[in-house]
Amino acid sequence: MKHPGGVFSPASDIGLERLQRFKTGETYTAEIKLTRNPQFHRKVMAFFGFCFDHWCANRSGLEHMDKHSQFDRFRKDLTILAGFYVQTVRLNGDVRIEAESLSFANMEPEN
Repeated sequence: MKHPGGVFSPASDIGLERLQRFKTGETYTAEIKLTRNPQFHRKVMAFFGFCFDHWCANRSGLEHMDKHSQFDRFRKDLTILAGFYVQTVRLNGDVRIEAESLSFANMEPEN
């Protein structure tokens, strides 16, 4: 999110943890996109965060992953369970299910 004075900050605590690896004063390149329907996006991400906080990641086999990676996998799994996925077949014949984007940019703004 952009704040007065041109300062950018992460929109969530999980994003904040991920930014800790960047050093203050260093120069980084980033791709910045304007989020369409940001209020709805914040609500959905808050809901996913609420669900993630109440889900026991330590017993899921994902304990070797950092919190951001666990949340990303959790979010993708919820998206798949909601029916937004694509099935592909791998070279060895296994079927793979991949989450589709929720495409907030294609949603109409709330009034």
